[in-house]
Amino acid sequence: MHPISVDEIMSGGSPEKHEPTVLTVSVKKSNEDDEVYFKVKPTTTMTKLFHSYAYHRNLVLSTLVFRAGDVIVGQDDTPMGLGLQDGQVIVCEQQAKFAPFEPAHAAHADVAFMVDGHVFRMHKYPVLKTGSPLLESLLEDDAMDDGPIPLHIPGGASVFDIVARFCYKDEVNVSTLISPDNVAQVRVAASYLQMSGLQALADKFLSRKVDDDP
Repeated sequence: MHPISVDEIMSGGSPEKHEPTVLTVSVKKSNEDDEVYFKVKPTTTMTKLFHSYAYHRNLVLSTLVFRAGDVIVGQDDTPMGLGLQDGQVIVCEQQAKFAPFEPAHAAHADVAFMVDGHVFRMHKYPVLKTGSPLLESLLEDDAMDDGPIPLHIPGGASVFDIVARFCYKDEVNVSTLISPDNVAQVRVAASYLQMSGLQALADKFLSRKVDDDP
């Protein structure tokens, strides 16, 4: 099977021999032997590979977790940053079917966001209370009749699910939102959205974890 080219390889000068232009990386599900091969540049973000793999396997991306050895691979990671080698195998694990968070009175929602194909029905007031300039700009002149607002954030739907829950912190126990597996992606998404409250929550978790480590 020929590797899938995630990037268009640029022609030009000869690269140094110790820095390969592309790497061949394969992805396989943890309970299967069949591998899908990809050609990627060392600086390509892994989100391109993840989306391509999910598309070719007809899987919902937000239900997938990718690991290189014991390391969970994030969408914004790169082969170079992860230290991936040519021929590296990435293992994909499929979690239970993802169901977006629905707040109380979701039937009366006046805004909806579309993230990775998942619709999050929300209310403008708690979204605006987060102080996110990006979300505020998306809500300007928006109407439910126009359909869900497309939104791309680092971490995809599973991370936006945490963002949505944080918006409703009056009805959600936010202290349970952050975990060792998601704190890095939540921190990046909070910075991207300029949500200082969620960013502070992630920073507090990281600080506590450092203090607890021997």
